[in-house]
Order: sequence, then structure tokens, then C-alpha cells
Amino acid sequence: MGNKNILIIVVIVIIIALGLFFFMNGDDTGTTTPDDDQASADETTLASAVVAATSEALGDHLTDADGRAIYTTSKGSCVDDCLSAWPAYTGDAEMTDGDLGTVMREDTGEYQYTWKGEGLYYYSGDSEAGDVNGDGFGGVWSVARP
Repeated sequence: MGNKNILIIVVIVIIIALGLFFFMNGDDTGTTTPDDDQASADETTLASAVVAATSEALGDHLTDADGRAIYTTSKGSCVDDCLSAWPAYTGDAEMTDGDLGTVMREDTGEYQYTWKGEGLYYYSGDSEAGDVNGDGFGGVWSVARP
């Protein structure tokens, strides 16, 4: 990955972090309820779950907050043995925010992140942030795109 791509990713992460900071601190009433606190925690978790990234090879695509590529599949969902190569990208609770959400997996009981209704997965062949070795795998896997 070139220095230009790393710089772009760093700038995007900083912009998102600043936006979250100002969003979370924008309540000028100074009062919150327990429900407000929980909603804010859920929104922060969800907003930081998926980050837009750009690479010369793939263009715009999505990663997790650590820069690891996340994938979708055209074959439906990944279960059983498939999960050893394509682990589900999971979160802590059920939530929805536009195209991003979670759904409870029937097989594991975990909440899996979804993008536009499709489950999100990691690829075990990606060893570090910026790797996208699963894109195009088997003709059914591709990096998630905004």
C-alpha cells in the first residue's frame, strides 16, 4: 500500500473521529436520560464499525475501524465450515443506521454487522490492515462498497 493510500485512510479516520467528537458533544442542554446515554453509545459503536477507504486497486470500499477489509458475498450467508475462512464481522447489540445495521445470527447468537442488508465478513487470508486478498474470491466474494 502506497504512502498516498495510507495518508488518505488516516485523513478519513481523523475526519470521522472529529465528526463523532462534535456530534457526541453537541448537546447544549447539559442533561441526558439513561435512554439517551444508551442511544449515544449504540450510535458511536455503529458509526465506528465501518469506515470508508480508498485504494488505487479497488477504489472506494469499506473497512472496519482498524483498516481491515470487510466483505460481502453473493451466495447468501456464510455458515458452518465457511466461517473458518470467512469469519462474520460481529458487534455487541442489535442496531440500525441507514445502510449499516446488525442482525442476530441464528447459528451463533451473535450480532453480525450488515451493509444494505448483506452480512459483513472478514477474510482469513488478509493478515493486516489494507489487505484485500478476498476480493473476487470464488466469484462470489467482494469487498463491501459504499
